[in-house]
Amino acid sequence: MSLLSLLAALFFGAAAIGAAALGLRLRDRSLLLLTVPAGLLGAVCAADPFSESGGLIPWAVVLAGLMSVIAVFLVARSSSESRSFSSKIEALEAEARAMAREGSSQAEASRSRFRQLVEVTPLGIFEADAEGNLAFVSRRWQELTGLTLREAKRDGWLAAVHPEARAAVEQGWRAAVAAADSYEGEWPLGEHGSVDWVHCQASPRSDPYTGARTYIGSLSDISERKRLEEDRRRHEDMEAQTMKLQSLGVMAGGIAHDFNNLLVGVLGNAEILESTLDPDGEESRIVGRMFRSARRAVELSNQMLVFANNSVVEREPLELCGLVEEGLDVLNDSERARVRFEVCADLPTIRAERTRVLQIVINLVRNALEASATNDGQVTVRAGLHTVTASELDEARNGEVIEPGEVLILEVVDEGCGISPEELKRIFDPFFSTKFPGRGLGLGVVSGAVRANRAALMVDSTPDQGTRVRVLFEPDGVPAATPEPEPSSVEQGAGQGTLLVVDDEQVVLETVQTMLERAGYHVLPVTNGAEAIEVISRDLSRIDAVLLDMTMPGMSGLETLTELRRLTTDLPVVVLSGHSEEDMERAFADHTPSAFLGKPFRRSDLLAVVRRALSGAGLSSRS
Repeated sequence: MSLLSLLAALFFGAAAIGAAALGLRLRDRSLLLLTVPAGLLGAVCAADPFSESGGLIPWAVVLAGLMSVIAVFLVARSSSESRSFSSKIEALEAEARAMAREGSSQAEASRSRFRQLVEVTPLGIFEADAEGNLAFVSRRWQELTGLTLREAKRDGWLAAVHPEARAAVEQGWRAAVAAADSYEGEWPLGEHGSVDWVHCQASPRSDPYTGARTYIGSLSDISERKRLEEDRRRHEDMEAQTMKLQSLGVMAGGIAHDFNNLLVGVLGNAEILESTLDPDGEESRIVGRMFRSARRAVELSNQMLVFANNSVVEREPLELCGLVEEGLDVLNDSERARVRFEVCADLPTIRAERTRVLQIVINLVRNALEASATNDGQVTVRAGLHTVTASELDEARNGEVIEPGEVLILEVVDEGCGISPEELKRIFDPFFSTKFPGRGLGLGVVSGAVRANRAALMVDSTPDQGTRVRVLFEPDGVPAATPEPEPSSVEQGAGQGTLLVVDDEQVVLETVQTMLERAGYHVLPVTNGAEAIEVISRDLSRIDAVLLDMTMPGMSGLETLTELRRLTTDLPVVVLSGHSEEDMERAFADHTPSAFLGKPFRRSDLLAVVRRALSGAGLSSRS
C-alpha cells in the first residue's frame, strides 16, 4: 500500500466515523447514509487502486471522496447552526416560562383586585349559572338580603323577596334566563333584609374557554328613592284631593246658596201660616210636619256649607263631652238606645268651632248607626286623652297640623259590615256611600269640619268586623266659654221704621216683606242693587235700615254697599246670604255691615237682628 492510499483510507475512514457520530447525535438518517460512501472510499483507498489502474475510476473515487468531505463539512456547519438554533429555542422557552410566571402573578393580582372590589363596592354582587341558580354572592349581597351564601344558592335567594312580590320577581327572572336575556327589576325585601327596596340588574356572559353561559348581576339599595317617590306621590294625591274638594266645595256652596233661598220661602211662609192657625187643630200639625222637614233641609244645607268652606274659622275653648252630648240629643229614642257614650274624667278643653264639631259628632254617629242597622249592633262613642305618635299621624287625614304627643280623641266604633280597602279610599268623597246612593254628604262633611278645626281624622275598618273612626283635637286647657242665651223672640207689631229690602229672589223678597210688615215695619222691596241706590239717593231721610242680599246679578251686594257708603255712613245695613258667615265676613272685610243674617232664617231671628241693627248693636245672628 502506498503512502497516498494509506492517507486516503484514514481520511475517508475518519469522515465515515464523524458522519456516523454526528448522524446519531442529531438523529439524522441522511448523515448516517453518508457513512456508507465514505467507508467504501476508505476501503478502496486501502486496496491501493492508484497503483494498478488508471483512467476515470481513480478520479471518480477521488471526486466522490471530495464530495463526501464537502458533505461532512456542510453537515457539520448545519449541525453548528442547529445547535445555535437550539440555544435560541431554549432561550425563548426560558423567556416564555418567565413571562408565564409574570402573567400568572399579574392574573393573581388582578383576581385579588377583583375580590377586593367586590367586597368594598356598595353593590351586592352575585353570579348565577345558565339555569338562573345562584352560585356566588358577595358579602354586601348577604348584608342587603339577610341571607347567607348557603341559603342563597340555587333558588334560595327568593326568600329575600317580600312575599307579596315573590311570584312576580321569580317569573320575571325565569323569563329572562329562558330567553338568555338581561334582567332588570325593583322589588321590596322581606323581613330579614337590612333595607326596604333594592334594584336588581343582571347580564348573561359566555366563558371564553368553555363557552358556558353564566349571569353576573348586582343589587343596589333604592330605599331612599322609593321613600321620596312615595312622599311625592302622597303630596300629589293630596294636591289632587285638595283641588277636587275645592271644585266640589264651589259646587256645594252654590247649591247651598240657592237651596237656602228656597228654604227662606218654605220656613218663613210656614211660620206665617202657623200664626194664623189654631194651635190644637189638624192644620197646625200639618204645618209642624212641614217645619220638621224644613229643619232637616236646613241641616243638609248647613252640611254643604261646612263642606264648601275651607277658610280658617274662629275657634274657641269648648268642652268636647258637652258637644258630644248635645250631638247625641238629636237622635230619636231607638237610635239613642243603641249608643253607649264612654268618657274620661277631667278632660281639658279643645279649641274648635262649635257648629262644625257638632256636625262631626252627628255625622259620625249616624253613619255608625246606619252601618250596623242590619244587626242592631251597638255603637260606642268615646272621648278621652290619647298619646299619638308620628307614625300614626303619617296615616291620618290632615295629620300634618297636629304634633305628636297628648291629644283629645273622639272615637266612634260600630259593629257593622266594615269597609273594603278599595272603598276606604273613597269614603271622604261627597255623596259617596257604601250602602246606597243619595243619602247625604257622607264623610265629606266630616273631613271639611275636621280640616277647618285643625284636627286630624283616622279611619280603621275591616270587612265584617266593623269600623272605628277617630278625630284628634289638640288640647287647649282654657276654660270653656259660657254659651250665650238664645235671643228672645220679638213680639209681632213691636217694630217701627221703614226698611229697604233688596233681594233678586222674588220668593225671599215677598216672604221677608210679609214677616216685617206683620211685625209693624214699613217695607220698600226692590230686586236689584241699582234700584236700591236710586231709592236711597231719592229718599235717604225716610229709610231707617237696609236688608241687602249678598249675591245678585248686575250690581252685587258688595258693590251696592260700597256705593251706598259713598252716600251715607250712618245707615244700618244687614247683609242676607245663603253662603256661610265666614264667606260673608271675608267678602265684606273693607265695608263691614251692621249685621249678618244667614239664610234660611226664622221670623224671630230676622226680627231680632233688625232690632239690634236699628239700635246700633251691630250684632250678627245665624239660625
